[in-house]
Amino acid sequence: MTDDRRTPSSGEVYAALVRVAHCVAQEGAQELRAYGLTPAQYQVLVAAHQRAGVTQQALVERLGVTKGAVSQLVARLDDAGLLRRVPVGASNELTLTEQGRALVTRLIPAHRAFLDRRFAGLAPHERATLLDLLHRLTPGC
Repeated sequence: MTDDRRTPSSGEVYAALVRVAHCVAQEGAQELRAYGLTPAQYQVLVAAHQRAGVTQQALVERLGVTKGAVSQLVARLDDAGLLRRVPVGASNELTLTEQGRALVTRLIPAHRAFLDRRFAGLAPHERATLLDLLHRLTPGC
């Protein structure tokens, strides 16, 4: 038996990839809004949770955003009482407050559960194949 499906164009693959990324990002953002956070704020809190004393410059590199964007994110989280900036030399090291640590401790498993639900339509071997294919598309990124 032959496979009569036509090969999708690169444009179709790209459009599908963008659509999936957009949908998952939008749904994830909606989940985080319930906690009063944006996805970028969540990423900052997780980074500070994973590495106490992370610098704002390290966040610029990790998140791929400008220094100004990181500064605004950190200021909002500081104002909300979730994060503290500790000046060390010419930079700020970031540490979670007790409130921030409690929130991240709840959020990480909730976010993991959201992602598990979102990708439940793929069998484990399909997720592994998808990840391998995505890595092949992004060597050096």
